[in-house]
Amino acid sequence: MAIEHNKDLHIELLRDELIMTREELDRKFRTHDAFKSIVNEVHSTVVMEELKTKTKSIMEDSLSLNEYALIVWDANHRRFAVSDTKGMTQDARNKAVAALDALIEPPDSQLMQEDEHVYLPLSNGQTVYGALCITDSAYRDAASQGGEVLDLTVTQLTQALGNAVLYETARQLCVTDDKTMIFNHRYLVNRLDSEIKRAKRFGHQITCLMIDIDDFKYFNDSYGHLAGDDALGELAALINGTCRDIDIVARFGGEEFTVLLPETGVTGGANAAERIIKKTAEYAFTAGPQQKAQLTVSIGVASYPFHAEDGADLLKQADTALYQAKAAGKNQHQVAASAFLPEEDSIN
Repeated sequence: MAIEHNKDLHIELLRDELIMTREELDRKFRTHDAFKSIVNEVHSTVVMEELKTKTKSIMEDSLSLNEYALIVWDANHRRFAVSDTKGMTQDARNKAVAALDALIEPPDSQLMQEDEHVYLPLSNGQTVYGALCITDSAYRDAASQGGEVLDLTVTQLTQALGNAVLYETARQLCVTDDKTMIFNHRYLVNRLDSEIKRAKRFGHQITCLMIDIDDFKYFNDSYGHLAGDDALGELAALINGTCRDIDIVARFGGEEFTVLLPETGVTGGANAAERIIKKTAEYAFTAGPQQKAQLTVSIGVASYPFHAEDGADLLKQADTALYQAKAAGKNQHQVAASAFLPEEDSIN
């Protein structure tokens, strides 16, 4: 009887061990599938906006998170921002962003905690690209299951964000003027072609401003070319700050700038030109250590379809109007000649 009892016990132990082994194998298979899915998702693109979209399925499907916030660095606004979230209160999201903003350098720890939330920094040890914010309970649940999927998500997201940042930096260098940090001439020409096509398709208007600094040679001769470069950068920022988010501000070349105003007619373009002229005349430009100087601009205004039928002609018409503004005394705008002005020509 004792032998039979030991035999039954041994069989029972083997059965339990097999069940545990099968459960462990099932868990490993699920983990492997999650690994494969996560890697495929985050490394399928280097475009930041597409990557942000793909992370949503990872958070909800692979990690089964009901409450989270993914925070990434916003290069355009130079700050951290929530790119995707679910179930997390505004206050909790704000605290997460503030915690990242307060970082002077990458944290030593792979974990930061605030109230009932855990922040997992997405950092390669040198750069913080963002953080994954989850509840403390979700973090404990993940840790109780080994934490492999959560760890992999953080690692792969960090790599993918790093690749996206490098791609965006390279892309920006291709379309950005290095002195003024606004769009360059090549981007302007390509974008103008696209905007004209869009305007034709939807029956919209588009206005072009051609801007030139008055007597800029005198400024350079008086204060030096380094001060001139600084002034170009300051004027670019001033024009950018005067325009709308949808407007395209570019350096045309030398001391000339171009602004494209989508969905804007002649009157709206003339009003925008006057705002730029006024703000430029009021601004004190850096002319050297403890030195300030004044500058003015002249602007030519031309609109599609009133002055031109294509992008090249629109630039030409705006440039001609610019020289008319110069000839008329500078520090003013002129609208291209022979304009047909309907009663309502602006969407501004």
